Amino acid sequence: MTAIHRGKGGRVAAAYFLLVVCSSCGGPEQPSGLLISNVRVFDVQTGTFSAPSGILIRGGEIHAVGSGSELGEPERTLDAGGAFALPGLWDSHVHITAMTLAGDDSVRTNLSGYVRQGVLYLRDVGGHLQTLRSLRDRIRSGDLMGPEILFAGPMTERPPLTWGAYNRDFPGYAVPIEIPADVDSLVASVARAGGSHLKVFGAWDPGLFRRAVRLAHERGLKIVVDPGLPFFQDIPFDTALAAGAKSLEHGHTPWQTVLPPDLKEIHDRLQAGTDEDATVDFRLRTVVLGREAIDFAALRALGDRMVASGAYFCPTIRVMEEEWRGQGDTWDGLAAAAVEMTRALAERGVSLLVGSDGDPRDATATIREMELLVGLGVPPAQVLRAATINPARWIGRDDEIGSLTSGMKADLILVDSDPLQDMRVLRSPVLVMQDGVVRRGQNLLPPESR
Repeated sequence: MTAIHRGKGGRVAAAYFLLVVCSSCGGPEQPSGLLISNVRVFDVQTGTFSAPSGILIRGGEIHAVGSGSELGEPERTLDAGGAFALPGLWDSHVHITAMTLAGDDSVRTNLSGYVRQGVLYLRDVGGHLQTLRSLRDRIRSGDLMGPEILFAGPMTERPPLTWGAYNRDFPGYAVPIEIPADVDSLVASVARAGGSHLKVFGAWDPGLFRRAVRLAHERGLKIVVDPGLPFFQDIPFDTALAAGAKSLEHGHTPWQTVLPPDLKEIHDRLQAGTDEDATVDFRLRTVVLGREAIDFAALRALGDRMVASGAYFCPTIRVMEEEWRGQGDTWDGLAAAAVEMTRALAERGVSLLVGSDGDPRDATATIREMELLVGLGVPPAQVLRAATINPARWIGRDDEIGSLTSGMKADLILVDSDPLQDMRVLRSPVLVMQDGVVRRGQNLLPPESR
């Protein structure tokens, strides 16, 4: 038996069996018959951790979860010393294409960094289709150690292209959508590449948007919608929701839908006209008002509609709080409104997704997003669900990933104290297991086993 025990300072120290590298197959062996005992398991349904119990892992899957007497005596046992176990984490809003510009060594370092942080799933919401497919395939083949990548392919909108400059290094990173044939080509290319969703960003013709939603659903693709900056949006939050979009991005984007009646009347009149100066002036003046320009009754009603439709909200609060705050009244107003709208939607029971939208070289940005959500008042259990079971449900794979129950993939992390009490503990997992293989924790092996 091998044990994890608590030492001075509350840190977990470990003595763990050696997982060897299989030279013939190019990857580590799948351990079988491993019992992680004396571990507190997060229940995604109740949002609580269990009393100390055991997780039996065989062939890269969770075979059973329960008491030691129920799980038997496998040949290898790891006493977790009361540590806390969570499913592997998701970051549901990343753009990782640009990390490849620094070369393959950087790619290896950055992708493996996510895994060692316990972030085992990345949902890329806009990038270069061929690059993303290649990274996905290299991870699957074992050439790279990295999270599972679920991707949308290009950033798409009506010209001018907001992200068009990226096409210099990655032709096709941003794609214009102007006619039905553009939609048809987009859906077909993402489906052929094995993408999981489409990204609708900013300026879109409403008719082409409805076509994209219909064709995507026919091909089994999800829809991710970023309506763009607040106000004068082509596909505002409520329109996207009514059309069947199940993932809506960024804390500031619902604002147009929940303006107070007096501001809404001015907004809609300006949107129907051609006075560009007046629309710019409206946006600047309204954003500075912050929460005073939010109809909270309308916001609560929007939350109820989202819950009823099974939609998810990925607020990316880290961007607003750490990149926008302090940049002037306009940016402060955007950040303040994003926080208010995220808090209100969470209180209505909207299912959240954790998305950092940050530097793809910084895996800790995912944890920072979780910390910030807790800081603005979202219950910690709701935040843990947003990084585990919620994205698994959104993609339709909650029967294989997203929770620690029998039959699930053995993707898990161990931390030495309760993240419901302090989310910062997730910055230092003591063990990370991906598909049954230990990816972090080998450094804690006793010298004779290394």
